[in-house]
Amino acid sequence: MAILVFALIAGCGKSNSRQILDYEYRVGAKGLEMKFADGAPPNELYENGDFIISYDVSNEGANDIDNGVFSLSIEDDYMRVRDWNGYLIKASNANQKSTSFAILGKSRLLPDGEKSVVTVRASTRALDEQTETHTSMILLTACYPYKTYLAQEVCIDRDVYKTRSERKVCQVQTIALTNQGAPVAIIKIEPLMLDSEDHRIVTPQFNIYVRNIGNGEVFNSGKIQEACSSSPLAREDINLVTVRARLSDKQLQCTPSTFRLSNKEGLVRCNLESGYDRTGGTFISPLVVELEYGYSFTITRSVIIKRQNILSK
Repeated sequence: MAILVFALIAGCGKSNSRQILDYEYRVGAKGLEMKFADGAPPNELYENGDFIISYDVSNEGANDIDNGVFSLSIEDDYMRVRDWNGYLIKASNANQKSTSFAILGKSRLLPDGEKSVVTVRASTRALDEQTETHTSMILLTACYPYKTYLAQEVCIDRDVYKTRSERKVCQVQTIALTNQGAPVAIIKIEPLMLDSEDHRIVTPQFNIYVRNIGNGEVFNSGKIQEACSSSPLAREDINLVTVRARLSDKQLQCTPSTFRLSNKEGLVRCNLESGYDRTGGTFISPLVVELEYGYSFTITRSVIIKRQNILSK
């Protein structure tokens, strides 16, 4: 199982502390989650009036978010943003339609992740003389950097052609996985033991299968601000994931190190180029894989803006 260290850490202390330390928090398919609060904004607004946009935010994945971006898309002819409020907000200026934020993810000491409420003060503009009501959409987008982390035991068998008769401690086999506490998951690992040309070295290779299992879109993690701007991302920045992997304390060579998801799925191959001497035995080793990417999704709310002389029904 991943995160085996929890059992070792939890060997002392009170029972409630042990429960916290044993909590395997790298589970689930979510990252940042948000939803509009009831009645904020209200379904109906009046021209030349102030109103509040309020939304609940929670980081339900196992990675902290720093330098994320919230962006509001509104019709400038009918509404304007005044300011953002909430302790998650890192930088905000009046009339800006975007702001940066930071929020903690799940951990041993914060097993449910951080939760908060963000509010935006906004106002409606005057309707033109011929307009009695106008229906408008408010779109709230979150763009943030995120990581997926997996620690998984794998079998290293130097008997490539299965010619030895000794009993082995493990078998090389495909490992099926589900999620790791992030919206992009490693769903399968296929280990292969490759022989060298001179038959002296065994090279472990791991085919790592990745899938976007969340409710949003993947993009280049270096383009957070751009992803939440009014301009579309360049095609080459969409669906990009960067991978790093190591086997025990040895770095693996992953090809390609940055790969693209297609239909929400991708495959990358990681090799231990130095390999192992074929004369040794079979053993179990920890494989650590880290994926890095940007992630974004949008929620929407429809409102009706009325002239002051139009009464609510």
